[in-house]
Amino acid sequence: MPRNDGMKKKKLAIATLLATSLAIAPIIALTAVAPATAATMSSSSTTLDPGASTLSRVSGSWTNGTAGLTTKVAELPKSGSGLYSGVRVRQSEGSYYLAHTRTYPDGTVQASIRRVVKSNGTSTETILSSRKFVSTKAVTGSAFSVKLQAEGTDRVKLTATVTVGNGAPLVMTATDSSSANRARAGTAAGWAYLSTSTPRIAIAPATVESTPATAATPTPTPTPTPTPTPTPTPTATPAPTTTPDPGTGGEPAPEQPDGSGGVGAEDG
Repeated sequence: MPRNDGMKKKKLAIATLLATSLAIAPIIALTAVAPATAATMSSSSTTLDPGASTLSRVSGSWTNGTAGLTTKVAELPKSGSGLYSGVRVRQSEGSYYLAHTRTYPDGTVQASIRRVVKSNGTSTETILSSRKFVSTKAVTGSAFSVKLQAEGTDRVKLTATVTVGNGAPLVMTATDSSSANRARAGTAAGWAYLSTSTPRIAIAPATVESTPATAATPTPTPTPTPTPTPTPTPTATPAPTTTPDPGTGGEPAPEQPDGSGGVGAEDG
């Protein structure tokens, strides 16, 4: 009977451990964080009058990520200072980072990375990189894309890529350690503005993509490994009794203990 009671207790302990593990598992699943997803916004063809602008703002706010503007050159500026366009990140309350481009009447495209900060109703623009020219000139029908990536808070790293047609991409980098936009989260947006000195211009359909950096998924706490229940050691089998020699009157030899392990030994 004592051996049966021990087996019942062992089975009860295992059942309790399994029930506890099943209760913990759903909690771990509910605390997992889903990765961030991208969002897009498309605009239809339009026209811009001198001094007018367009802004296509994508939903979703983030700090680290990449925004991209993809379109075509519907027509080149006829004269004047030209067409300005680009993509913004971390846009919030009038402040943002900007990959800025300027398309001249001859198709030359100039680019730079900038920071715009709005305070007390006044916007201040700072150029964070040198102005550079894309190696390929734009022509009517050319593919045109601008991307801007922002990463970091104490020290923001900005990377802009401008591609015209099938030419080599122009890649620019800049860093920002000011307190203005470092930890600011905001949306992404595509933007265009026509100089007051340039006649009305056609604008092709455009797509703006907003891709936040992938959120890290926390590692769930592993389920504790149960301590093995001690395995009872079988009762030692007595050694065979030695039969005395009938003619000598000798005593049986003493029993020898089993050397396989003592009582209470654990299963390793």
